[in-house]
Amino acid sequence: MSLRTRIERLALGGVLKLPAPLCGMAASVAEPDVREGLDGRLRLLLAASGLRPELDRLPVDQSRRQYDELYALMDLPKERVGKVEDLGFAGNGGDVRVRVYWPEGHTDALRPGVLFFHGGGHVIGSVAGYDHLCRFLCNRLGAVLASVDYRLAPEHKFPTAAEDAIAAWQWFRAQAPSFGADPTRLGVMGDSAGGNLAAVICQQALARTLPMPAAQCLIYPQVDGRMIDDSVNRYAEHLGLTRSLIHWFRDHYYNSLKDAQHPMASPLLAASVEHLPPALVVVARDPLRDQGLAYAERLRHAGVAVAELDYDHLVHGFFGMGGVVPAARNAILEICRTFGKML
Repeated sequence: MSLRTRIERLALGGVLKLPAPLCGMAASVAEPDVREGLDGRLRLLLAASGLRPELDRLPVDQSRRQYDELYALMDLPKERVGKVEDLGFAGNGGDVRVRVYWPEGHTDALRPGVLFFHGGGHVIGSVAGYDHLCRFLCNRLGAVLASVDYRLAPEHKFPTAAEDAIAAWQWFRAQAPSFGADPTRLGVMGDSAGGNLAAVICQQALARTLPMPAAQCLIYPQVDGRMIDDSVNRYAEHLGLTRSLIHWFRDHYYNSLKDAQHPMASPLLAASVEHLPPALVVVARDPLRDQGLAYAERLRHAGVAVAELDYDHLVHGFFGMGGVVPAARNAILEICRTFGKML
């Protein structure tokens, strides 16, 4: 964590310790209507977000650094886990790194396992940046958790991230017994672009006759790259994930907008979603809200067991705000409890 980030975290932590109503009052000065009803501390956080340059106005390498710094600023405290090991496997055209976490406490019984994919529009985000969150998830789920450093755009365009995710699933499934994980209780999980990759794994496991995950957890997932939903118009300004940033991600990841029609980019557009594993679909007040709800409904209509968690008082990215927004931490805990029962 940089010195600037440490100072910002201390200052922000002090302000956000104010009672939630006071945070909401402080944020309400010239506040956009779209933020009405959000958690008070989150509103104050959004009001302060203009102190750093927008990610889509920076070169990619600087955007990646700033994203990881923002995660460090808002993330959960670092927790002890039983063990952490950096491993890897040979992907299609390049090596892929995976950080594996084991929860504290010895057991002779096989644990569940979770293959996790970070968010960031397939352009930013990293295993290192998500380290604290993954430790928290590992301990709360009581699972062996493998966080995948899939290759990013624009260096690696679509479908590289998707193919890395599928290869990571095959690797994790094969390694599960040696990790102390039950091969019949392996789930996939991700937020935003990571949710996209988790959904793609389930669909492609069926299409390629691979072992199927036991469950999928899709946190405000990007499942329709066309970005034509009403929620894009309602929520693509003043809530963190802006229309400009969405376009920036797409321009870097897709070779052309035709890629958005492919089910490995847009799982919602798959010909069929039957026979997929049980799903936990999480939505918030953000541009991806409608497509997440539409995917949950399509899965349900196809006979897939679906649990839904709707956090309309939180925004896209709340999964990385548990260290400064108590409502976000409570949501993460509820996600862990719900998903843990599915494994």
